[in-house]
Amino acid sequence: MTWQEKLKYHYQKADVVQKLIAVLVIVFVIQKLVEVSGTLFGFDRRWFIDWFAVWSPMNHLLFHPWSIITYGFLHGGFIHLLFNVLVLYFSANLFLSFFNEIKLLSYFTLGVIVGGLFFVVFYQISSSFAAIPLVGASAGIMAILIGAITQSPNMEVYLRLIGRVKLWWIAAVFVLLDLIQTPISNIGGHLAHLGGAFAGFLYTHQLKKGVNIGAWLENIISRLFFENWKQTKHPFKKVYKNKTPKSNNKSKQSFGSYKTENQFKVDAILEKIKNNGYESLTKEEKDFLYQAGKNL
Repeated sequence: MTWQEKLKYHYQKADVVQKLIAVLVIVFVIQKLVEVSGTLFGFDRRWFIDWFAVWSPMNHLLFHPWSIITYGFLHGGFIHLLFNVLVLYFSANLFLSFFNEIKLLSYFTLGVIVGGLFFVVFYQISSSFAAIPLVGASAGIMAILIGAITQSPNMEVYLRLIGRVKLWWIAAVFVLLDLIQTPISNIGGHLAHLGGAFAGFLYTHQLKKGVNIGAWLENIISRLFFENWKQTKHPFKKVYKNKTPKSNNKSKQSFGSYKTENQFKVDAILEKIKNNGYESLTKEEKDFLYQAGKNL
């Protein structure tokens, strides 16, 4: 197998989270190669940022409208990228416990857009006239994280070195950190984070009311990517079909029926979480859901 075939194989096997992380890493490498090339060959090493980052002056956004999305794939440095990738991995896997992959990209994109708008609008109403760029996926990641937490704020997760915590505690820490740091440094960046958090909260809050404010975005993303991408569904949402031929023995048929009955019970529990939140489950239901996740 050639390296091209291996690359294609791994790409096809990757889920949407891995693909999104790969895109962020690849764009970062390109960004740095452009900067190094500019230094070596004497051209403007900042042109990549000039064209694809969001800048505080409104006229830049008017002439570079694509930057309201592309800035979310650029990063200020390796540590910036690494932190975002780690938070994205945790947030996205939590998110996929409640929603599908199309919504994941929709939340991310909407968070990036709203975060960018928060940044630009702030500088229009502030007394600052400096031209400042905004880069980073943080606003989109905040939308994913806060969107997932809004779905079930009292659900508990286990964090190493800390123990079991409720999801809303995590949301509170992230939001408070941005609120505290906003007047100290990188005001526009922290406002973009808060804009992404607001987008994620509103998206899920409206979904609970039966209103999908991101339907238009989901349709675009579905047509652009998911006609060719194979969706990787979360195990709890996996539907089992008994494909056992009628000629097979009774024990195999019974096993298929057992899995179907279990899936019906899982679906009922997930519906209860959707309507009333994770905290509404009984201890038996929580244990059953945990075991179902291990066995799938």
